[in-house]
Amino acid sequence: MLREHRGAKGLIRIGIFFFIFFSTIQLLANAQEEVLSNTQREALKRYNQGVEYVKSNDYNKAIKEFKECLKLDPENAQAHYALGLAYRKKSNFKEAISEYRQAVGIDSNFADAYYNLGLALREIKNYKEAVNAFQNAVRADTSNYKAYFSLGLTYYDLKRDDEAITAYGKALEVKPDYYRAYYNLGVIYSNEGKFSKAIAQYKKTTEIKPSHFNAHYRMANAYNQLGQYDKAVTAAKKSLKYRPDYPPALVALGEAYEKLGETQKAIAQFQKAAKNPKWKAYAEYKIKVLSGEGE
Repeated sequence: MLREHRGAKGLIRIGIFFFIFFSTIQLLANAQEEVLSNTQREALKRYNQGVEYVKSNDYNKAIKEFKECLKLDPENAQAHYALGLAYRKKSNFKEAISEYRQAVGIDSNFADAYYNLGLALREIKNYKEAVNAFQNAVRADTSNYKAYFSLGLTYYDLKRDDEAITAYGKALEVKPDYYRAYYNLGVIYSNEGKFSKAIAQYKKTTEIKPSHFNAHYRMANAYNQLGQYDKAVTAAKKSLKYRPDYPPALVALGEAYEKLGETQKAIAQFQKAAKNPKWKAYAEYKIKVLSGEGE
């Protein structure tokens, strides 16, 4: 169930990075323009034109310009990287991977290229090679908490939970307020039946991001597992505050009320949950049991 949290909510904010990265490169290029050869000037022109097309979301034209740049300057790691980013925006992951690999082949300390290589490899579910890419990313830049986080995700997909926990811990050493890492740790501990540990991580998640309805729901579920039903009610209600009628939270709340002997309140929650096709069968079953219509 780990994928619920990814939200992810984007593992990379590529548009923002484009602006920062390309703006920096343009400034550097402009400062050095006086010493460039004619070929280098043309390569720079093509590169900067590609940047402009990226800013206007015209990735086809950007790709064309970056390719022209590389014809003139094939050992330009930054141009290979930029071309990879443009390919990735078009979901051309295999082409993106090729360009990122060329970038790191030229510059073995290109941390962002390794990081984006890992992300592209994840997209095609090549998790083993993604691990290597993320490891290289944090080797080149130990402050890249997103690379540690993505490494944790990838270890999880490979069912290497202990290593995932370590990677998330590294992300939190760099960025102690990175709530996604706390949440993912909670998910792993829940899956392992370590509900007290899971609750501690979900609490940290909601301290940083109070509106994280999934963390509140999972906290409610963990409290139910521990038999702490009053606390489960509180957590489930918080989840529903931020996402009304969220079926998993309704079910968790119904289960807590059931254990507390508040049958009508429990039935009311299961009735709401039954409106969702995914939860309909289970919720209707619980309603029948609570209504005395059979086990």
